[in-house]
Amino acid sequence: MEVLSSMNKFDMNYCCDSVEFCPYDPSYVIVGQYELLDRESQKKTGGISLFQVNEDKHMKLIDSIETAAVFDCKFAPEQINDKTCLAHCNTDGTIDIHMLTFPQLNNSKQLQLNINDNTDDIEDEAALSLAWYKTNKIVCSGSKGNISLYTRNEDNYTLLTNWKA
Repeated sequence: MEVLSSMNKFDMNYCCDSVEFCPYDPSYVIVGQYELLDRESQKKTGGISLFQVNEDKHMKLIDSIETAAVFDCKFAPEQINDKTCLAHCNTDGTIDIHMLTFPQLNNSKQLQLNINDNTDDIEDEAALSLAWYKTNKIVCSGSKGNISLYTRNEDNYTLLTNWKA
Protein backbone atom coordinates (compact mmCIF):
# COMPACT_ATOMS: atom_id res chain seq x y z
CA MET A 1 0.00 0.00 0.00
CA GLU A 2 1.38 3.39 -1.04
CA VAL A 3 1.25 6.19 1.52
CA LEU A 4 0.58 9.77 0.47
CA SER A 5 3.01 12.37 1.66
CA SER A 6 3.07 16.13 1.53
CA MET A 7 5.47 17.63 -1.01
CA ASN A 8 5.02 21.20 0.11
CA LYS A 9 3.23 23.29 2.71
CA PHE A 10 2.24 26.93 2.55
CA ASP A 11 0.60 28.89 5.37
CA MET A 12 -2.36 30.85 3.97
CA ASN A 13 -3.97 33.88 5.63
CA TYR A 14 -7.46 32.40 5.35
CA CYS A 15 -9.16 29.02 4.95
CA CYS A 16 -8.66 27.55 1.48
CA ASP A 17 -11.99 26.77 -0.14
CA SER A 18 -11.17 26.15 -3.80
CA VAL A 19 -8.18 25.38 -5.96
CA GLU A 20 -7.71 25.19 -9.73
CA PHE A 21 -4.81 24.49 -12.08
CA CYS A 22 -4.47 26.80 -15.07
CA PRO A 23 -5.40 24.77 -18.18
CA TYR A 24 -2.91 26.66 -20.41
CA ASP A 25 0.05 26.46 -18.06
CA PRO A 26 -0.38 23.81 -15.35
CA SER A 27 2.54 25.23 -13.39
CA TYR A 28 0.10 27.93 -12.18
CA VAL A 29 -2.47 27.24 -9.46
CA ILE A 30 -5.16 29.60 -8.15
CA VAL A 31 -6.48 29.28 -4.58
CA GLY A 32 -9.75 30.85 -3.38
CA GLN A 33 -9.95 31.68 0.33
CA TYR A 34 -12.35 32.91 2.99
CA GLU A 35 -12.45 33.71 6.69
CA LEU A 36 -15.43 34.18 9.00
CA LEU A 37 -14.83 37.47 10.80
CA ASP A 38 -17.93 37.55 13.00
CA ARG A 39 -20.23 34.61 13.84
CA GLU A 40 -23.24 36.71 14.74
CA SER A 41 -23.29 38.87 11.58
CA GLN A 42 -21.74 36.13 9.40
CA LYS A 43 -19.38 38.79 7.98
CA LYS A 44 -16.62 37.19 5.89
CA THR A 45 -13.55 38.27 3.98
CA GLY A 46 -11.29 36.46 1.55
CA GLY A 47 -9.00 36.56 -1.40
CA ILE A 48 -7.42 34.73 -4.30
CA SER A 49 -3.78 33.74 -4.52
CA LEU A 50 -1.78 32.72 -7.56
CA PHE A 51 1.01 30.18 -7.08
CA GLN A 52 3.56 28.70 -9.39
CA VAL A 53 4.66 25.09 -8.87
CA ASN A 54 8.30 24.87 -9.85
CA GLU A 55 10.17 21.85 -11.19
CA ASP A 56 11.12 20.57 -7.75
CA LYS A 57 7.38 20.61 -6.85
CA HIS A 58 7.53 23.56 -4.46
CA MET A 59 4.89 26.26 -4.56
CA LYS A 60 5.87 29.91 -4.84
CA LEU A 61 3.35 32.67 -4.12
CA ILE A 62 3.27 34.93 -7.19
CA ASP A 63 0.46 37.35 -6.37
CA SER A 64 -2.70 37.70 -4.28
CA ILE A 65 -5.63 40.07 -3.93
CA GLU A 66 -8.14 40.66 -1.16
CA THR A 67 -11.80 40.24 -2.11
CA ALA A 68 -15.03 39.22 -0.52
CA ALA A 69 -14.93 35.60 0.71
CA VAL A 70 -14.35 33.25 -2.27
CA PHE A 71 -16.32 30.00 -2.47
CA ASP A 72 -15.32 28.85 -5.97
CA CYS A 73 -12.84 29.81 -8.67
CA LYS A 74 -12.41 28.50 -12.20
CA PHE A 75 -10.25 29.25 -15.21
CA ALA A 76 -12.13 29.52 -18.50
CA PRO A 77 -11.51 26.40 -20.63
CA GLU A 78 -10.28 28.56 -23.53
CA GLN A 79 -8.38 31.85 -23.68
CA ILE A 80 -10.18 35.06 -24.65
CA ASN A 81 -8.21 37.35 -26.97
CA ASP A 82 -5.01 35.53 -25.99
CA LYS A 83 -5.67 36.23 -22.30
CA THR A 84 -6.19 33.74 -19.50
CA CYS A 85 -9.60 34.28 -17.95
CA LEU A 86 -10.41 33.50 -14.31
CA ALA A 87 -13.78 33.80 -12.55
CA HIS A 88 -14.54 33.47 -8.84
CA CYS A 89 -17.77 33.41 -6.80
CA ASN A 90 -18.00 35.58 -3.72
CA THR A 91 -20.15 35.72 -0.59
CA ASP A 92 -21.29 39.24 -1.48
CA GLY A 93 -23.25 37.81 -4.43
CA THR A 94 -20.75 38.76 -7.10
CA ILE A 95 -18.78 36.89 -9.72
CA ASP A 96 -15.45 38.57 -10.46
CA ILE A 97 -13.89 37.90 -13.86
CA HIS A 98 -10.19 38.62 -14.39
CA MET A 99 -8.37 38.77 -17.71
CA LEU A 100 -4.88 37.79 -16.57
CA THR A 101 -1.46 38.62 -17.84
CA PHE A 102 0.71 36.20 -15.90
CA PRO A 103 2.08 36.50 -13.36
CA GLN A 104 -0.06 39.39 -12.03
CA LEU A 105 -3.53 39.45 -10.50
CA ASN A 106 -3.58 43.03 -9.26
CA ASN A 107 -3.47 44.66 -12.69
CA SER A 108 -5.92 42.29 -14.33
CA LYS A 109 -8.92 43.69 -16.18
CA GLN A 110 -11.95 42.89 -14.07
CA LEU A 111 -15.65 42.54 -14.80
CA GLN A 112 -18.15 42.04 -12.01
CA LEU A 113 -21.54 40.33 -12.23
CA ASN A 114 -24.02 40.65 -9.36
CA ILE A 115 -26.42 37.73 -8.93
CA ASN A 116 -28.55 39.85 -6.57
CA ASP A 117 -29.43 42.15 -9.50
CA ASN A 118 -31.19 39.26 -11.23
CA THR A 119 -34.24 38.85 -9.00
CA ASP A 120 -36.65 41.24 -7.33
CA ASP A 121 -37.30 39.10 -4.25
CA ILE A 122 -33.79 37.93 -3.34
CA GLU A 123 -31.29 40.02 -1.43
CA ASP A 124 -27.96 39.11 0.10
CA GLU A 125 -27.58 35.87 -1.83
CA ALA A 126 -24.03 34.51 -1.85
CA ALA A 127 -22.59 33.16 -5.10
CA LEU A 128 -21.59 29.57 -4.28
CA SER A 129 -20.27 27.84 -7.38
CA LEU A 130 -19.77 28.46 -11.07
CA ALA A 131 -19.09 26.60 -14.29
CA TRP A 132 -17.94 27.75 -17.72
CA TYR A 133 -19.25 26.60 -21.08
CA LYS A 134 -16.32 27.35 -23.37
CA THR A 135 -15.92 31.10 -22.91
CA ASN A 136 -19.44 31.90 -24.09
CA LYS A 137 -21.40 31.21 -20.91
CA ILE A 138 -21.09 31.16 -17.14
CA VAL A 139 -23.63 29.53 -14.85
CA CYS A 140 -23.66 30.30 -11.13
CA SER A 141 -25.56 28.85 -8.16
CA GLY A 142 -26.69 31.06 -5.30
CA SER A 143 -27.16 30.37 -1.60
CA LYS A 144 -30.93 30.87 -1.77
CA GLY A 145 -31.49 28.32 -4.52
CA ASN A 146 -31.21 30.48 -7.63
CA ILE A 147 -29.27 29.56 -10.77
CA SER A 148 -28.10 32.40 -13.04
CA LEU A 149 -26.89 31.93 -16.62
CA TYR A 150 -24.74 34.63 -18.25
CA THR A 151 -23.69 34.92 -21.88
CA ARG A 152 -20.72 36.78 -23.33
CA ASN A 153 -21.21 39.82 -25.58
CA GLU A 154 -17.78 40.94 -26.83
CA ASP A 155 -16.01 42.08 -23.63
CA ASN A 156 -18.88 41.69 -21.18
CA TYR A 157 -21.27 39.09 -19.77
CA THR A 158 -25.00 39.72 -19.48
CA LEU A 159 -27.75 37.78 -17.76
CA LEU A 160 -29.44 35.37 -20.15
CA THR A 161 -31.85 33.79 -17.65
CA ASN A 162 -32.19 32.72 -14.06
CA TRP A 163 -34.44 30.27 -12.29
CA LYS A 164 -35.16 28.79 -8.89
CA ALA A 165 -33.52 25.40 -8.51
